[in-house]
Amino acid sequence: MAGSSRLQDPLINRRIKVGVFNVPITVANPQTGAAVTVDALVDTGATLTVLPGSLLRQIGIQSIRQQVFELADGRTVQWPIGNAEVTVEGLSTPTLCVFGQEDVSATLGVVVLESVGLTIDPVHLRLVPTPGLLL
Repeated sequence: MAGSSRLQDPLINRRIKVGVFNVPITVANPQTGAAVTVDALVDTGATLTVLPGSLLRQIGIQSIRQQVFELADGRTVQWPIGNAEVTVEGLSTPTLCVFGQEDVSATLGVVVLESVGLTIDPVHLRLVPTPGLLL
């Protein structure tokens, strides 16, 4: 009997990749207001938000320093970062953005999500409000 109820479980029978989804974000230059909207992968494994460097330069964001990052494959890279304002789900926050390589997919990192009080719902593939922690 337990086996038949398992077959009825809609989560087991889903044909989508649970936990992987994109959302539109707007990245703006906080000094000029110039902005670009992109479809970004939501990645809670990424600290900062990443965009192709040319998109950040297009809206006038300048690199303020280089930062070291560890990639998913274990390699270490050093990429420039700059100050930006990111808006997701109508909520905005100042943040650091990474000037990624030109072939990089836009990625929404966890710093922005935590700053605006959002977390992922991996079952329904959406962002949902969450309280901040002051422990």
